[in-house]
Amino acid sequence: MNDIYSFSPEILLSAGGLIFLLLQAFGGSRVSFLFTGLAIVFLLGAGYAAFLVPTGATMYFQGLWVADLLARIYKYIFLIGSLITVLLSSQYTKREDSMRNGEYYALILFATAGMMIMAGAQDLLIVFLGLELLSLSLYALAGSIRGNARSAEAAFKYFILGAFATALFLFGVALIFGAAKTTHLPAIAHMMQDNFIPSSYAVIGTMFILAGFAFKLALVPFHLWTPDVYEGSPMPVTVFMAAGAKAAAFASLTRIFLIAFERLSGSWQDPFWILAVVTMSVGNVAALVQVNIKRMLAYSSIAHAGYIMAGFFGAGKYAPGTIAFYLLSYTLMNGGVFAVVMLMAGKGEKRVSFDDFRGLANTRPMMALLMSIFLFSLAGIPPTAGFAAKFFIFSYAVENGHTALAVIGVLNSVVSVYYYLRLTVNMYMKEATPITREMDDERVPLFEKAALMICIAGTLLLGLFPVISHPP
Repeated sequence: MNDIYSFSPEILLSAGGLIFLLLQAFGGSRVSFLFTGLAIVFLLGAGYAAFLVPTGATMYFQGLWVADLLARIYKYIFLIGSLITVLLSSQYTKREDSMRNGEYYALILFATAGMMIMAGAQDLLIVFLGLELLSLSLYALAGSIRGNARSAEAAFKYFILGAFATALFLFGVALIFGAAKTTHLPAIAHMMQDNFIPSSYAVIGTMFILAGFAFKLALVPFHLWTPDVYEGSPMPVTVFMAAGAKAAAFASLTRIFLIAFERLSGSWQDPFWILAVVTMSVGNVAALVQVNIKRMLAYSSIAHAGYIMAGFFGAGKYAPGTIAFYLLSYTLMNGGVFAVVMLMAGKGEKRVSFDDFRGLANTRPMMALLMSIFLFSLAGIPPTAGFAAKFFIFSYAVENGHTALAVIGVLNSVVSVYYYLRLTVNMYMKEATPITREMDDERVPLFEKAALMICIAGTLLLGLFPVISHPP
C-alpha cells in the first residue's frame, strides 16, 4: 500500500486521462464545456497528492522508485507547466474546431504522468517507460489540429526523430547493463566506488544515453527538428514541449549523470561542456535572423538548453537545485511569452511575425508590457526570474572552476538581448499596422488571464526572492 500511495499522483493523472477518453467517446461535444475545468481539477489533485507523499528519500517498488525532495520539486514544475497549457487551451481548442478536446486533454494528462515517472525513476528501464509515455503523447499532440498540413508535418518529424532518440537511449541502457549487470541507478552508483575503472561498455553506453537525451532536449547537433515542430504544433502544445518536456528530460539527466554516473564524470564532462557551449551559441546566432516569433522562440529554447547544461558544472550538492530553479523560471517566463503570442495570433495563428507586433503598445498596452517583462526575463535582465536563474548557473560554474564556460554563457546572454529587444522595439517604437489594430478589440478570456497572472507573478517573485534547494 505504501508503494501505491507513493505513486498516487501518477495514478490520478492516468485515471484522469482514461476518463477524458471515455467522455470524448460517449459524450463528445455535449460535455466538452467540462473538459478544461476537469483537467484543472486533476492537475490540482495530483499536486495535492504529491504534497502528501513523504520526501525522506524513501525507496518504493523494491527500489525502482523514489520519493525525495528533488522528485517533488520537479513534479510541481511539471504540474505548473501542464496547468498553464490547460488554461491556454480553453479557448484555443474551441477556436481551432478541428481539435478533439477529450483526446487532447487526455494526452496532456498522460504526458504529465510520464514526466512525473521520469522524475522519480531509480532504474533506467523505468526512465524509459516514463520517457515513452511522454514522447508518444507529444507526437499525437503535435498533430492534434486535424487537416492542418503544418501540424501533420510537425508530428511526423517529431515522431521519426524521436524514434531514433529512443533507439539511441535503449542501446546505451543495454551497454550499461552489459558493464554493470544492472539497470538500477543506486546499484550502478554503488558499484562505481573510488577504485572503479570504467569499461569501454560503460563509457560508450553513457555517451549513447546522453545522445538519446540530447534529441529530447534539442541540444546541438540534435536540434534540427525543433523549429519546424514548434512552428507547426498548436501554440499551447509548443508551451508544453518547450517547458514540461525539457524539464522532464533534465530531471532524468540530473539523476542519472550527477548521482548514478558521478564516478564517470571524467568521461562525460567534456561532452557536456562542448554541448553546452555549442548549443547556446548556435541557438542564439540562429535566433538573430528569424522573422517568425515561434521559430525565434524555438531557437531561444535551444540556447536555454545550453545554459541549463552549464548547471551540471555547478557547485556540488547545489547543482540539481540550480537546474531545477532554472527550469521552473523558464517554464513561467516562456509560458508567458507564448501566452501573449497565442492571444495576439488569432485563429490559425496567422499573426506570428515580428512585423505583426508593430505598435502593439498603442493598441494593447498591457499585452505589450507583459510581453516585454517576459522577454527581459528570457534575456536575463534583473529583477526577473531569468536573471536569478542565470546568475545561479554561472556563479556556481565559476565556483567549480569552469570560468570559461560561465564567460561564454554570459556573452551568449548578451547576444540574446538583441533579438528579444528587437521585438520590444517593434511593439513600442514602431507605428501600428492594420494587422496590429485588429488586435485592439480582442478580449482576453478568463482562463488565459489566469495563465498570464501565474506566469507574471512567478517571473517577478522568483526574481525578487530566489531560493535554491538541494536534496538532503
